[in-house]
Amino acid sequence: MSHPELVKSFESTATNHEKLLLLNKYSLKKGVIITALR
Repeated sequence: MSHPELVKSFESTATNHEKLLLLNKYSLKKGVIITALR
């Protein structure tokens, strides 16, 4: 792998990781709201 390819793959994994973190935060918030409504 050349350097630009390494950077590209790193960026894609970083964005995927950030998306997962955001999804986790969002679902946690939703879960808290749902539990509070019960």
